[in-house]
Amino acid sequence: MVGPASGEVGPVSAPAGVTVWVFDTAPERLVQATLSDSERARIGRSRVRDSGLGYATARVGLRHVMSAEMACSAKEVVFKRASCPQCGGGHGKPFVRRGPRFSVTHTGRVAAVAVCADREVGLDAELPRAWPRTPSWLGRLPAAERRRLSTARDGAQRADLVRDCWVRKEAALKLLGVGLSHGLDIPTGFSDQDIQPGPDIRLHMLRPRTDVLACLATAPDTPVTIRSWRW
Repeated sequence: MVGPASGEVGPVSAPAGVTVWVFDTAPERLVQATLSDSERARIGRSRVRDSGLGYATARVGLRHVMSAEMACSAKEVVFKRASCPQCGGGHGKPFVRRGPRFSVTHTGRVAAVAVCADREVGLDAELPRAWPRTPSWLGRLPAAERRRLSTARDGAQRADLVRDCWVRKEAALKLLGVGLSHGLDIPTGFSDQDIQPGPDIRLHMLRPRTDVLACLATAPDTPVTIRSWRW
């Protein structure tokens, strides 16, 4: 059975809210049966096995969530890209015509999809990992965020702070449909601060798994539900 975990009932999306679906590794049979040729080709190009499995799981999961929302088969879901609101290029926010709004992320083998009927969402997740001491994007952050990162007492704390900063930044930019080349200067702060990117965005820190840190960007006063998907 493919769908909500055992014991969960109700619609795929919570009414007037955001549902975050969390996925473990998708079975190979679903990868082959569900994904497009271009999606499978990208998996084949992945140099890191876990990254390839995470991407596959994210794409299979997204297709199944959208098919449940739209009452069609997973293979019938057609993804488009909006224009970038900053430069007008064709690399803006992905969408499905006449479908719900969504955002997808994966880290390692874990994937998650946020879906909402009528409001834009942005989702990012990260496992613990090593970060460069001076990432190439560091100088483009707001000054307050750079100062906070400089206060780390050791490499481990700095890695935690960078991960915290990064998931908040990514979630906000995904909601806005703005790429990293344009939006790193948007203030998003850290999870222990009440800093929001703007009056129309709220950032929610999530723990979909004990070792996974995630951030969901929504409109203000949007209910959030986290659920597990069963393959």
